[in-house]
Amino acid sequence: MEKNNNENEQQSWNRHWGKPTIINKFKKINVAYPEIIKTLLELSSPDAQCLELGCGSGTYAIELLLKKRQCLASDYSQKALAMAQIKGRKLYHIDVPTQLIDIYNIPYPDNTFDLVFSNGLLEHLDILKALAEMKRVLKPSGWMVAEVSSNKLLFKLVYKLISFTENQPDEAWLPKEQWKKMLVETGYKNVEVSDCASILHGFMMRMLKTKKYNQLIPSWGKIYFLTKAQK
Repeated sequence: MEKNNNENEQQSWNRHWGKPTIINKFKKINVAYPEIIKTLLELSSPDAQCLELGCGSGTYAIELLLKKRQCLASDYSQKALAMAQIKGRKLYHIDVPTQLIDIYNIPYPDNTFDLVFSNGLLEHLDILKALAEMKRVLKPSGWMVAEVSSNKLLFKLVYKLISFTENQPDEAWLPKEQWKKMLVETGYKNVEVSDCASILHGFMMRMLKTKKYNQLIPSWGKIYFLTKAQK
């Protein structure tokens, strides 16, 4: 039964990332939020081994590769990995290393990566199980970073608006305190949960097809949470 459920979930994500509207939307610009890029760069170095899980179109793996980090983009959907490769080549003329990976069974030994991160992934999963597997493959003192859904009213309103045009999978909308509690329960230390992803930044990046004006735009309406924690 579990295998069938996994196959159905994988097929669902393949359908999502294979839609022409999704492909056209994500291949035009890499919508990466400045505070997330900053955090990932601060917690890594050029010789760090980095892994993005549930990479989707490869948003932050691409940003790290552009900054000369060693980063593997992984997802449970082959269509998503193809999208990440298309985006890397089309927008930045780079090759994006990709691998098909189930977050519950990451095919790497314990203590492999310096940085493991995800973007809009954990809220769709068995969160404690996923956090434990991420922690397993982290090196001692390595960092886990995840952008996750929040329980903010503004987030819920935006989500409802998007759901009229895109079929969004179910997600958990949790408060900061619950994210912190789960990270601590899983054995992480130095846990922090902060606001991130300004709705105004996101809107302007999509409208202008560039990130270069982000510093001039107020960081209004941060609707997601950014979690970071150390092994």
